[in-house]
Amino acid sequence: MMLASGRDAYREAFSKGLMPDPDYSVSDWANARRILPPETTSFPGKWRNDRTPYLVEIMDCLSPSHPCDRVTFMKSAQVAGSEAITNFIGYIIDIAPGPSMVVHPTMDAGKAWSREKLTPNIDENDWGVKVAENKSRDGASTSSFKKFPGGFLVITGANSAAALRQKSIRYLFKDDWDEWPLDVGGQGDPDKMANARQIAFHDSGTAKCFEVSTPTLQSISRITRSYGESDQRIFKIKCPHCEAEQELRFFPLTPEPFRGGLRFNTEPPFMPYYVCEENGCIIEHHEKRKMLASGRWVIQNAAGTHPGFKINAIYSPFTTWDKMVEAFLAAKDNPRELKTFYNLWLGQAWEERGDAPSWKRLLTLREDYPLGFIPQGALLITVGVDVQKDGFYFEVVGWGIGKTSWVIDIGFLPGDTGHPATWRQLDTLYNRHYENAWGRAFQCDMLAIDSGYMAHLVYSWARGKPRVIVVKGVGGAQAPVLGTAAKTEVTYAGKKKRRGAMRVWPVGSWQGKSELYAYLRLEGVMEGAEEDPHGYCHFSTGCDENYFKQLTAESLVTHQRNGKDTTEWMVSGENHFLDCRIYNMAAAERCEINRFTVEKWRALAVMREIPQDVIQGDLLSLHNQLNQIPKPEVTPAEPKELPKVPEQPANPTARRRARRRIRVRHH
Repeated sequence: MMLASGRDAYREAFSKGLMPDPDYSVSDWANARRILPPETTSFPGKWRNDRTPYLVEIMDCLSPSHPCDRVTFMKSAQVAGSEAITNFIGYIIDIAPGPSMVVHPTMDAGKAWSREKLTPNIDENDWGVKVAENKSRDGASTSSFKKFPGGFLVITGANSAAALRQKSIRYLFKDDWDEWPLDVGGQGDPDKMANARQIAFHDSGTAKCFEVSTPTLQSISRITRSYGESDQRIFKIKCPHCEAEQELRFFPLTPEPFRGGLRFNTEPPFMPYYVCEENGCIIEHHEKRKMLASGRWVIQNAAGTHPGFKINAIYSPFTTWDKMVEAFLAAKDNPRELKTFYNLWLGQAWEERGDAPSWKRLLTLREDYPLGFIPQGALLITVGVDVQKDGFYFEVVGWGIGKTSWVIDIGFLPGDTGHPATWRQLDTLYNRHYENAWGRAFQCDMLAIDSGYMAHLVYSWARGKPRVIVVKGVGGAQAPVLGTAAKTEVTYAGKKKRRGAMRVWPVGSWQGKSELYAYLRLEGVMEGAEEDPHGYCHFSTGCDENYFKQLTAESLVTHQRNGKDTTEWMVSGENHFLDCRIYNMAAAERCEINRFTVEKWRALAVMREIPQDVIQGDLLSLHNQLNQIPKPEVTPAEPKELPKVPEQPANPTARRRARRRIRVRHH
C-alpha cells in the first residue's frame, strides 16, 4: 500500500491554513446544520431562524465576515440567548475552528451548562463527531474542555483566576456576565483577565467576543454599561393593523391616552393585549408571530463602538403575555421581587435609589402604641442584635402578612461584652415575653446575633439555643439577604478551628438595605393612602430621633476609585439600629417568611390565640382585619427590668484575672 506523500500533506494543510474563513454566516449555518435535542428545548428538531428572527442579525454580527470584534446582547429571560451561544459554538467547531472559551459566573455553573446544554447538542448533531470523545487517559476532551480539529473550547468560571490566565483565545463568550464577581480573590477584575486572553488575535482582526446577560443592578451592571457604549439597537416591529413601526414595551409611553404597552385586568383572567403607540390599535397575543416576522433592528446610537442589541420578554415566542402580567402582579408590591421582574422579564437593570429616606418624615409617622407590646397584625417575632465593645444594640420586630413590620422594642444593653454579666443581660432579652392585643404573651420566634465582633463569645452564647442564628454581614450587591450557613469556629485568640460546629449565616447587607429603604419610602394611611401597603413599616411613639437617624444612616454613593466608578454604601453616622433591622430581616427569612402561604399565616394566627372571627377570609382580608383590631384598653405590663452590669475592676491585675475567668467559663 502506497503511503501518502508528506510533501503533499504539508502543502494541503498549509494552503488550508492560508485560506480565509468561508463567507458563510452563523445564521445560515444554524438554519441548515443545527438540530435541537429534546432534552434542552420544547421545540426539538431542526433549527428555524423564523422562530426567533431577532437572533438572525446578532448571529450575523458574530460571523467571521463581519468586521466587528465584539457583540453585546442585553436581554430578558425566555428569548433563546443561550441558543445563540450554542449556534456560534457549533459554527466554530464545524466551519471556523479556533481556540475558544466560555466563561460562566462560577465553575459549577460552567460544568452544569456543559453537561445539560452543550453535551446534548454535540451528541445530537452530525458536526458533533468532530469533537474528540471524553477520555480520561489521553485527555482529549473533558466536561470543561472540548477538543476538535483546529481548535478547542474551554468552559470555565469567572471565579477562577487561574483558568482565566491560561490560554490565548480567539473566540470569547461571556455568559450571564452581570453575575460575574467584581473581584476574584483580591487578584482583580475577572472581566479584564478574560479580555487579556484575546490580545494575541487583535492584530489579525479575527477575535470575537460575545457578551450575553440579563442585567442586574444599574450601578454595577456590566451588560448595561457595554450596551451604552454600543450602537444600541432595538427591535422594531410593525403593527399588524396600521403597520406603524414601534418597539414593544411593557409599560405605556403615555397613560392618557394610553399608547404603547400592555393593558390587562388585575385579577384573573388577565386578558392582556397590546396598544399600538401610533394609532391605539388593539393587538392580540396571537398576532405576535406575525409581528416578529416584520421586525428589524434599528440603530439608536450611530457613534457606538460595536453592535449592541436589547430585547425583552414581550417578544419571546416561548412565553405568553398572560404569564408576564401574572409575574408583574405578583412582584409589584415587593421591591426584591419587582427587581427580579425588571431583570428577568423586562431585560432592564434595576436602578436603586441611593438616597436614604428622611428620618424626619419617619418620625412624624409614629403610631400610638407602646414599646414592649405586640401590635395588632404582628404574627411573627424576631430580634436583631448588634454586638459592640460597650454593649448590645437590639431591635425587636413583629412581622405580618406581606412582610409588613412593626417595631416591638428597641434598646441598648450597656456593659463590657468581654464580661459574663453583660451576656446574662442578653439571656434576659432572649427569654423575654411580649403581650399581644388579646393579652397573650409570647417569646421571639428567632434571634439573629452579629458575630463581626467578639465572635468566639457570640458562638459560646448562641450554642445550644434553638431560636438563635449567628450571622455575619457580607458585602456585594449579589449576596442575598440570608445566604447558606457555613460551619466555622474561632478560638479565643481569634484563629479558626479546623473542625468547627457553629453555623454562621452570611447576611447580604447591600440587598437588605435596598429592600428596607424601599419599604421605608412606602406611603400608608397616615399619608393619605386607602390602606397600608404590604411591606409598610410601623413605628411606635417610643422610637426616638436617635433611632430614626441610625435607621437611615447609610446612603448608596457612586464615586471614582482607581479610575472607574464604584458604588457602595457610605455611613453618615452611627448605624447600629440599621444593622439590627437587617439582622431582623435575616431572622425572618430563616423562619421562611417568603414562603408563608395563607394557611401558614392562619396557623400562626391560631397559635397566637387570635379570635377565630378575626382570622376568617382570604389573605388580604386577614391583613386588613388584623390592622383594624382596636387597641386594648389596659396598658400591657412593662417588660422586666434587665440586670445592671456590675462595675469592672479598676486594678489592671484584677482585670487580667477577670479576663482569665471569662476564658475558662466560655471554653
